[in-house]
Amino acid sequence: MPRIAPRPLESIDPAARAAIEQAQAEGRLHTPMVLLMTAHSPRAFAQSLAMLPRFPFLGYDEVFGADLCELLRLRSAQLGGCDSCQQARYTDSSEDLVCAIAVPATLGRREQLALRLMTLMHTDHHAIDRAFFVQLAEVFSVGEIVELGNMIAGMVGQHRWMHALALYSPEPPVCGADAVVPPIDA
Repeated sequence: MPRIAPRPLESIDPAARAAIEQAQAEGRLHTPMVLLMTAHSPRAFAQSLAMLPRFPFLGYDEVFGADLCELLRLRSAQLGGCDSCQQARYTDSSEDLVCAIAVPATLGRREQLALRLMTLMHTDHHAIDRAFFVQLAEVFSVGEIVELGNMIAGMVGQHRWMHALALYSPEPPVCGADAVVPPIDA
């Protein structure tokens, strides 16, 4: 169980439950686990539900195409250790993209630079210097660089949060309805 116990799907408002179930049926949502954890906070749950119609790419696919978004999502999942996101597949080319991550030379320049930006944001954001922005500006417009950065920042943060939640931990939740909180050693 994750560190925060998910609320039971049956306890969610019927309209919200229907939106979650529809997103799963359409293949836009691999698991409702995170949504059910955010349901402990009305604001976080409302924000999550508001993003659901455009999940998983939140509209960035309109700018970059679904394949580039999926490539970055998969790489972020690898770097962030998010098992659920590593297993999820949102495009027909997902398997080819997993292979391309291992051999970036098979990708175009835009994809290589976007992948490098994702990797640096996860591993060494201080290495994103002026020279790297010059490279980005050779293949992306200024607006695209801003959108790319925003998309990547959201993925990095989300995957770090998923890792912190320990979605597939064998341990009982620390908090929430099913929590078994161990005593703190003094």
